[in-house]
Formats: sequence, structure tokens, C-alpha cells
Amino acid sequence: MAAKRLGVSLPLDQNSTPVQILGYGAVAADDTDGSSDRVALPTGATEGTIVRIASTTDIYVAFGTSSVTSGASDHLFPSGVEIVQVPDDATHIAYIQVSAAGRISITRMI
Repeated sequence: MAAKRLGVSLPLDQNSTPVQILGYGAVAADDTDGSSDRVALPTGATEGTIVRIASTTDIYVAFGTSSVTSGASDHLFPSGVEIVQVPDDATHIAYIQVSAAGRISITRMI
């Protein structure tokens, strides 16, 4: 059995409580290197939105506006996947590799 919320059918747990799930939405992606770079958040990813960040290498990340940069004093993101909430007023994410080039992908979760 499933519950219907906001036009989405959610599966129910053993107590008949809807299980919160997220689906994939718009994506923004880029290669990482030794210079700080940034990419606009995926379409529809505004403050409070949940995004999935995936990286093939260790990187430092920072959220901000179109002028945001990232460096060694920012959040260390080990290679892998993490789900985060977009901070207030953020429109872009900046990133820089720790030691090896890789790829970053930011997905809006819906």
C-alpha cells in the first residue's frame, strides 16, 4: 500500500507511515582540478532544496553566489556521495581537488 502526498505515491512502512524517498532531478557536472572552479546549481535547486553531490576524488566545496571560490579551509568532501541541503542565498557550488583530478556531479533531489 502507498500514501499519496503532493501527487507522489510513497511506500508505507510496517506501521503504515509513509517512507520519505527522493528521486533524481536536474544535474550539473564538471571536472575538478587544482584551481577553484564553480558551477551553477541544477535547475530548481534553491535554498532548502536537497542536492546529491557525487565526486570521484577528494575535493573541498563551498556554496555561494556566482563569485564563490573554494580552498583548503572549506568543507572537505571525501570521494563518494553525500546528500545536503542548499544553504540560504546559494546559487553556485565551488570545488577544488585535494590532490587528484576527478569529476563532480550535483543532482537536485525531488
